Amino acid sequence: MADRIDTLYGPLSVMDDPRDLIRRFLEAYGEWGAVEAALARHLIRPGDIVVDGGACLGTFALSVAGASAGAGPARIVAVEPNTDILPLLRDNLERLCAVDVAVVGAALGETAGEALFHPVPGNAGAGNLFGHRALTEVPDDPSADGSGTRPVPMLSLADIRANHGDYDFVKLDIEGAAPAALRGDAAYLASRQPVAWVECNEDETALATFREMRALFGQVQYVAFPCHRAAPYRVPAQPIYPLAYEAALIGAAEDREIALPPGLAGEDCILTPLTDADSLRRALWRTPRWAMAQWVPLSRPALIALLGRQHLGQAWEDFLPESPPDTPPGGLD
Repeated sequence: MADRIDTLYGPLSVMDDPRDLIRRFLEAYGEWGAVEAALARHLIRPGDIVVDGGACLGTFALSVAGASAGAGPARIVAVEPNTDILPLLRDNLERLCAVDVAVVGAALGETAGEALFHPVPGNAGAGNLFGHRALTEVPDDPSADGSGTRPVPMLSLADIRANHGDYDFVKLDIEGAAPAALRGDAAYLASRQPVAWVECNEDETALATFREMRALFGQVQYVAFPCHRAAPYRVPAQPIYPLAYEAALIGAAEDREIALPPGLAGEDCILTPLTDADSLRRALWRTPRWAMAQWVPLSRPALIALLGRQHLGQAWEDFLPESPPDTPPGGLD
């Protein structure tokens, strides 16, 4: 039986590797992406069908499902390409999910076919996916020794919809494949305007994803959030990250109200409407992706002071240095 950890979601089956980032985070905090899931849950209506693309261990699905049937979505379709963690995902959702759930072992892309999946050592949730369209030939193995790289089935969102029904909310955390996945059901997304919650990292994929979403949805907003809650399920003796943010793009109908839930007022989330690529670049630039431990407890004036010093090129080591004890005032002999 897989290792299980006491978490916000119940006893969660986790990967065997003790070095894995997600496992270490769950051991330390007892939760993974809890602020993100709380934000997303605010946009899911009772009875919705939810597609969780890049479901990993199922923490997002378990969070948005809620504690009892009827209050949240009617069904969750959890899609995950990593065959190493698929048994853990199935076990977690079968034991702990309060709503109807289906697990699909596949990558998401523009068309049905096959993709090449390459696990990232130390982070089971961050595998690289090559071939977001159907592969006509397997590309050169991107790993040095070929270990772990494997072909996996690939489906489009249209395929998921054909097999599991029209979805009302889709989350895509699929490591760079989001633009292709959005194209894979573009007509439905444009006509039905389900809410799309799409991972947004600081790379060229962010701009490509924004362009796809801007063409499909009545509005696109940027949301950024801390990796763990201010009061997590478990307070670690040694934080893994003293402060770190992740981000997503939200696509929705023009008249859909998107706002930060009042219950998350103390989490310092960021919500910004986007009009063009520059507005996305600016939002990403102003997001605190990481921080040094000594910055976290500082007040706003103290942080602004440090920014001013940095802007002027000043260093603490050179600031008002004391004269050596044996040097007379004025530096005279």
